[in-house]
Order: sequence, then C-alpha cells, then structure tokens
Amino acid sequence: MEGLESRGFVERAGCGMEIIRRLGAGIFVVRTADLKLIYVNRRFEEMFGYDPGELNGVDVATLNAPGSNSSPQEIAERIAAALRRDSLWSGEIENIRKDGSRFWSEATITATQLSEQGVAWVGVSQDVTEQKQAQGALQRKTIAIQEMLTAIESEKEKIGRAMVSNVERIIMPIIHELEVGLSQTQQKTVDLLKKSLEEIISPFAKRLEGAFPSLTPTEIRMCNLIRRGLSTKEIARLEHVCPSTVNKHRENIRRKLGITGKRINLATHLEALVNDRGKG
Repeated sequence: MEGLESRGFVERAGCGMEIIRRLGAGIFVVRTADLKLIYVNRRFEEMFGYDPGELNGVDVATLNAPGSNSSPQEIAERIAAALRRDSLWSGEIENIRKDGSRFWSEATITATQLSEQGVAWVGVSQDVTEQKQAQGALQRKTIAIQEMLTAIESEKEKIGRAMVSNVERIIMPIIHELEVGLSQTQQKTVDLLKKSLEEIISPFAKRLEGAFPSLTPTEIRMCNLIRRGLSTKEIARLEHVCPSTVNKHRENIRRKLGITGKRINLATHLEALVNDRGKG
C-alpha cells in the first residue's frame, strides 16, 4: 500500500512524533517525484475536513488556497523549489478545506530519506487562523489609533493657528492703539502683556527666523502683520511709522526671501512658506 513506507517512517521517529501528536499538530509526507501526499495523520485530515484515507495520493497543491497573484500549483512549486534548494521550508500558508472554506496554517517541512520511497518531504502543520485574526484585529486597532492621533494633532494645529491669528489680528492691534499716550507705569503693563502674547504667537517668528536668519526682528514683525493681510497703511499706523517705511521693509523682505521682481503675493508666500516648513 502506498502509505505504508511513510507510516513506517513516522512510527520509527518515536518520541519526537509522539510529542507532535500530543501538541495536536497535523503530520504529512509528500513524495518529491510528483508532489503527492503519501501519508497524513488524523489531525491533518481533520484540519482540512477530510475523512480518513481521502487524502492518500492527492496532489498537495489541492490543499493550497489560490492567492491574489498565484495559483495553488504555483504556490506548491515555490515551496518545492525551496525544499530542493535548502532541504527545509518554514512559513505560513493559506489553505483550503474540502468544503471550500479557507484557513491559515503554519508549517515546517524538511527533506527526509525513506528507504523505499527515496527522498520525501515530511511536514508538521498547525492551524493558526485564530492567531492571524487576532493579529489582523490588533493591526486594524493600531491603524485606527494612529488615524485618531493624527486627526487630534491636525485639530490641535488648526486651533493653534486660529488662536495665533486672533491674537495677531484682533488683540495686538488693539494693544498697539492703547500704547499711545500711556504713562510709564501703564506702558510697562502693556509691554508685559505684549511679551506674553508674543510668546503665544512665537512659532511663526521662530520658524521664519530659523529659515531666514538674515531677517531683522523688525522685518519678522512686519512679516507677521503682512501675512495676516494688513495693508501698508494699517501696518504703518500700528507701527507708528510712515507708509514709505513699511514699503521699504517690504522690499527688503522680498529680497531676503528671494522673490524680488517676481509676481508673487508676499502675504500668501509667507503663509505657505512657514506652514510647509512647520510640517517638515
């Protein structure tokens, strides 16, 4: 009978195979000449949903589930090629049961000499479907958490930009207006308030200063006002300078940013420039 020799091999393996049996692993033997199964134990038959003896002489590729880019036969041939080269193969493979349902198994296959059958491939296989499903669920949860953290970080950035915008566009101009005609004590209080607010909006100044160190503190302050859409007259009034001085600052800023003579909106350029560097 075809499977007797391989059965004899399994029996001669002694306590090693007994340990495998106790672990509930499936055992199979494949003839290298034609890739036919010549022995399987009962656990292996149960894993694949076959009755006793049904798998004897069956092409091992029959047990492989078709992959997205590979047929069952191609999968079997790849494993066979590795065994011919290395005499050992170990890995996970998606299988198909008799009823067509799929499951994942982890197998280790080694080349072994049988006295009558010649070289055969003896394998140990275990169903790892539950572990794969648990890994998949964990991976999906990890991805969901990462997406949630990314969304939270994005929302924080939006809130931060909105806060900075409100401070620069609404609060700071009011403070500049309040500075006119203040006493020395009042000016100290306003200066303290300005410094505290500037610490809140400092990310823009720090990014700009880091990217273009040649910009002076006054020019960085001008950039801050320009990117918020304030006109030359509005900036001149807030800075207590004449409009021509603001225009001179604009020219210097464009030169230092490398956009002199280019049809580029300075406010838009500043906003995009700093936002891009902030993402990096």
